[in-house]
Amino acid sequence: MPVLSLLWGSDSLTATECMNDSTRITQTIMSNLKHRISAEVDCRHPIVVITANPPQRIVVSGLGGMNKTRTTSELENAIAHAFPKPGQHYGFMRIKKDIESALIPWVIAEPSAFPELKAMPFVFAHSVPVWFPISFTSYRN
Repeated sequence: MPVLSLLWGSDSLTATECMNDSTRITQTIMSNLKHRISAEVDCRHPIVVITANPPQRIVVSGLGGMNKTRTTSELENAIAHAFPKPGQHYGFMRIKKDIESALIPWVIAEPSAFPELKAMPFVFAHSVPVWFPISFTSYRN
């Protein structure tokens, strides 16, 4: 989970921390994200539009032309809800995956804010709509 590790500050997030310190983890991730996203953004990309200074929301184009607006409040809520309630059964990897998937659109919105990720050996998938037709032509000699 490279984005989570980067915004948490280490690879050492533990199951005990997830059970006991979910508020602190959420606040740390959000604070680190806000520091990374530039204060002067006017990014208009075919996939993402970032609004406000500093950005409070991103608009992500989805399949079928449907746009989804994601706000920092919704991101914070998604991270907080990734953690189980006391006494609730949970999967530690599920917590990490849920947080990572909530963070990925923010990385896509401003990849220059995450230069460390360029050097990391990982892949994450994010569906994007096709913006132009692709045609394949066969040439004969």
